[in-house]
Amino acid sequence: MKKIAVLGSTGSVGMQTLDVIGRFPELFKVELLASFHFSAKLIDQIKRFKPSYVYTNQKNGFSVEGEKYTNDINELFSFFDSDKIDLIVSAISGKAGIIPTYKAILSGKEIAIANKESWVSAGPFLKNAIEASGARVIPVDSEHSAVFQAIGKDKKAVQKIILTASGGPFHNRKADLLNDITIDEVIKHPVWSMGPKISVDSATFFNKGFEIIEAAELFDLDFTDIDVFVHKQGIVHSLVSFSDGTVIAQLGKPDMRIPIGYAIGYPERLPGLPYEGDSIGFEQIKNIKFDNLNKREKRALEITYQAWEKGIASRIVLVTADEAAVKAFLAGNIRFCDIVDFVENKVINVNPGKIYDMEDVIRLSDQLSEEFDKELNINR
Repeated sequence: MKKIAVLGSTGSVGMQTLDVIGRFPELFKVELLASFHFSAKLIDQIKRFKPSYVYTNQKNGFSVEGEKYTNDINELFSFFDSDKIDLIVSAISGKAGIIPTYKAILSGKEIAIANKESWVSAGPFLKNAIEASGARVIPVDSEHSAVFQAIGKDKKAVQKIILTASGGPFHNRKADLLNDITIDEVIKHPVWSMGPKISVDSATFFNKGFEIIEAAELFDLDFTDIDVFVHKQGIVHSLVSFSDGTVIAQLGKPDMRIPIGYAIGYPERLPGLPYEGDSIGFEQIKNIKFDNLNKREKRALEITYQAWEKGIASRIVLVTADEAAVKAFLAGNIRFCDIVDFVENKVINVNPGKIYDMEDVIRLSDQLSEEFDKELNINR
């Protein structure tokens, strides 16, 4: 039985992870739950899974007999070394997941990573930590899970990766018709079940830019070795082109529980579907279609590429500017169309200096977040 820690247990990926675990009680046991917010949702998770360890920054005096609680982040990190934990799932959204992901890797455990901001802001440092600790990292994002599965043992033969994108809710809508888009329209993703932040990033297409950087770091490629096709059906998750002319694609229903199940069960596949219903069949695959990116989507990737070319400090600018702009949009402070403008302005004009280690990553990230939040009138 694999003993699992779930970081970000009350978020979208965290809840779907627990859903998969709950379907296979003979294979998995939850030993740690971590959630920044103390909520009824977390209490329900504690009562159901009875973990040995619980972290929440907002404990409020609640306790359940038998669990070890903390609201001290460093004590949470010390839990990672427990022999009760085999696998740590990093499902914390946004830049808040960077340090927990880094600390999890340093534990030398098996790590399933769903936090793409970690790779964008600190990819080289994560890779150094993996090499130092011997941790085995399995990607959770559907696209990177697909690439991971397609590559197998043939990493040196990879020539190009093609990530697919749903295009979000506005792929076929002209840019000049997006000025008055509502929050509900943006976060209502047409294919995937996701949280508000990643739904907005999908709509702006910055999510795909982050995924290109994540893929480049994970698979030791350059940004330009990775292409993106729009595939609104969400069935083909990625394709990999090899040196001998072979192209391998991974297909599956657009359900995050599939890559989650693959990651937590690795190297074995789950003995059954991690969700209700059937797997894809002829009706789903007979009319598979791809589309080119539109001008608006290309712009987001061009901004991401600028950050990649300028280096790790500019990638931190990219992540923090996007996070601040998304918060501002969800708070009603700016329009949807203002998000990309704000991020582009910061990537072009902010001179963030040099980054030498993880301490610099967090220092710059916190500094820029404070500056951008203040500029966008976000309450901290």
